[in-house]
Amino acid sequence: MLRGAVPFLKPVLKSVGKSALRTGMNVASDVMAGKKIGQSLKSRATEEVKRKFNQSGRGHRRGIKKTIRRRKTKGRGIKRRRRETSQNSSGYFQLIVPVVTMTTIHPHSCECSKSEMDLFSVPPTQTVIEYGSWEKVNPIAGLSQPFEFEVSGTGDQYLDLEETQLYVKFKVTKRTGASLVHVGDNKDYVGPVNYTLHSLFKQIDVSLNGQQVSDSSPCYPYRAYLETLLNYGREAKQDQLSTALYYKDTPGNMDDTTTTPDGGLALWRPKQRPKHCMGSADIELLGRIHSDVFHMNRYMMNGVNLKLKLIPNNDAFALMTANAAAGYKIEFKEVALYIRRVTPSPTQLLQHAKILSGGTTAKYPIHRVQMRTKAVQAGSTNVISDHLWLGQLPRRLVLGLVKTVAFNGDYTRNPFNFEHFNVNEISLRYAGRIHPSEALKLRFSANGPSNETVRAYDSLFSALHKKNLDEGMDITRNEYEQGYTLYAFDFTPDLSDGAHYNRKEEGSLDLTLRFDTPLADSAMLILYAEFDNLIEVDQHGNVSFDFIR
Repeated sequence: MLRGAVPFLKPVLKSVGKSALRTGMNVASDVMAGKKIGQSLKSRATEEVKRKFNQSGRGHRRGIKKTIRRRKTKGRGIKRRRRETSQNSSGYFQLIVPVVTMTTIHPHSCECSKSEMDLFSVPPTQTVIEYGSWEKVNPIAGLSQPFEFEVSGTGDQYLDLEETQLYVKFKVTKRTGASLVHVGDNKDYVGPVNYTLHSLFKQIDVSLNGQQVSDSSPCYPYRAYLETLLNYGREAKQDQLSTALYYKDTPGNMDDTTTTPDGGLALWRPKQRPKHCMGSADIELLGRIHSDVFHMNRYMMNGVNLKLKLIPNNDAFALMTANAAAGYKIEFKEVALYIRRVTPSPTQLLQHAKILSGGTTAKYPIHRVQMRTKAVQAGSTNVISDHLWLGQLPRRLVLGLVKTVAFNGDYTRNPFNFEHFNVNEISLRYAGRIHPSEALKLRFSANGPSNETVRAYDSLFSALHKKNLDEGMDITRNEYEQGYTLYAFDFTPDLSDGAHYNRKEEGSLDLTLRFDTPLADSAMLILYAEFDNLIEVDQHGNVSFDFIR
């Protein structure tokens, strides 16, 4: 019986399949065009029904009447049923098209597509930058100190300051200039402090068309060290940052200058011990400059001349040794800048020139950093500093304490040994409001990690926006109390570190810091403050900014 029906059913099934395929393709086209799938399915199904009815005349000529209805089904797809009709009709078929009903989590949840379904687009093409290259710039007075650089902004090229690199070649020698000895009984155990590229300079001044736009504090090594310590994780510190000679000091041995069997110092981990200066060999360093305009993600327009002044640090700050009387020194062999220049397309240059000629200025948002210090005398039990900042208040603050002798430079002291000094309370008054809502209460243990420093330790991750993310800074909870004791505060109302500004806060920032026991040695409070500011350049190259240096 079924075998006899096959010739009859074959054209019917073929017709049904074509209809379903046609409807499905039409629905897919509608969805790609942005139409909702539910609406498309209803309209396309109705359209197919009407089309079938319009073709019914041809069915009568074949002796077959076709009627297509849409019915609800229970998931069994398309049903076909043959029914008997009048004697003049051979019969008719009923085609039931299933209607798919989709339920969303919420009525306001809109429909969307997937990028994996975007089969017909191609990636966009960048056309505004035609060429980019690095240019080596040498100091205008050779190796005479301080090192000064002038970078011309003439021509049609822009400066990519974020990709600019500082290159230094130096060596460590004896006071007389003789090479170091590493054989026999009179070995010279000496090496550079951490993040050497930046520890070599105590201050870097940056000017744009004669306007100084950088912080003039002689705390450049601390800015560079803190930005690197708190913003990079273990992997970056173990490989790419070694170009600037960043090697993590051993927690708990930060000031230990006793020698180890392999000829290093105890504060250096054996695998990270800087062997580079053995025999007064030349040491090459390369890295970014830690200054506001070199952290911008916008190109500096042409017509703006850049000037830098690098003021070297004293040797006792940049070097460590147990033999302070030896008077080891640093000898610079080469200092250079590798400036990144990009050539915009003529169309882009004309567009910028047109906008500038209308009175609009080029705008450069920056996270301006200001470094400050405050001396704390030996025997002090507290630090009360009113009006630490007046006027515009910072969006973020990081502070820590180091010994004064290390800050000033001492061959036997690590300048980056941030000790806890038995601090037991820290509170800030920000524009008249207590921050945090209750003071940080701490208790440091003399016999290992304490369980009353967790809020202070956690403040590093919260203020640096690493909280609840798979990110770190290579400072464990145990290490925090052994040379890495820092406190961080985020003053933004939305705890944001994004591309938007928050309202500028004006007023006074006051600090209260208390010690559990009087200080045995004088200390220096290091303060790193970050502000939201803007630099503007007009069509004539005039530079203006909304802050006071």
